[in-house]
Order: sequence, then structure tokens, then C-alpha cells
Amino acid sequence: MLKRWFASLTEPIQALWLRLTLGVQRRIPARYRRLLWNRYALVLAYMVIYLLFLDKYDLLSRGKRMARIHQLEQEQRFYTRDIERLRKEQHILQHDLAQLEQVARSSYYMKRPDEDVYLVEAVPQ
Repeated sequence: MLKRWFASLTEPIQALWLRLTLGVQRRIPARYRRLLWNRYALVLAYMVIYLLFLDKYDLLSRGKRMARIHQLEQEQRFYTRDIERLRKEQHILQHDLAQLEQVARSSYYMKRPDEDVYLVEAVPQ
């Protein structure tokens, strides 16, 4: 029963192969022709083609997923470094009043009550 099922599975493949290779058969040596007509070789070739190109997890999809994973890992490294930098900056601002005053003056334009702040912008040429 298994042989009949396997034969019914390979018959359409063999018929297609026969149509495709009618003119090529005379140019292929007999020892290679036997290998090409071998059912197991045909099924193996079909499975390899299916797994490499037609499956849900084919090579193209796998390559896209690997590229996406690489991109996400780079983003993770970037944000980890950025978080570490911000934690250091936060620590410095919490413990150093002079640094806190400098950041407040340069970033937020804060001033003391008896001071005036002048903003000078460069004119584009």
C-alpha cells in the first residue's frame, strides 16, 4: 500500500520530467540518466527545492528575519548606552550643584534675580 501511495506521488513528477527532458535525454549519459529517473532522487530534489525556496521558513524569509534581529540588537545596544549616559548625567546633577546651575543656565535660560540674559544668534549667510 505504501509503495502504491509513493508511486502515485511520484508519477506526476515523472510525467513532467519526461516532458521537460525529451530532447535532453540523448545528451545525458546512461549512468546519470538512471540517477535522474530514480524515484528517491526525484523526491529528495523536490524536498530540497521545497525547503529552500517554497516553505514558510525558506532562505529568503530567514535572511529577512536575521537582518531584523540584527537591527533590533543594534537598537538595543544604542538605547542601553543612552540610558547609561543619562543615569550618569542624572547622578552628576543630583550631587553637584555647580553642574546643575550650569545646565539650568545653558539649557533652560534660567537666571538669578539680579542678572540679565542676552541671547545671541548667528545670522546665516
